[in-house]
Amino acid sequence: MERSELLKSLVINAVKDIESDFMSGIVKSVEVFKENGIISGMHIGCNKNREMEQDTEESKVLKLEWFAGNLMNLYERNAYPMVNTWLCMANGICK
Repeated sequence: MERSELLKSLVINAVKDIESDFMSGIVKSVEVFKENGIISGMHIGCNKNREMEQDTEESKVLKLEWFAGNLMNLYERNAYPMVNTWLCMANGICK
């Protein structure tokens, strides 16, 4: 399984877990993300000379790592109301 498919699966499972039981779903998802090498607040790198192609494996991985890292950051800051926004964005991220 490619890293992007693994990350996509982890994000989809996180959405399901959070929708099922909000707080325990967040805690579980953060732990799973940590176990899979996600770092809180990860950001997408930028190359000033070219835009990142949307359909490359690398760009998919970077986008999903960034997205998962955002949930971790929200958890660390106790920004639970923003988790609803994160959930709303998940469908677009996981296309």
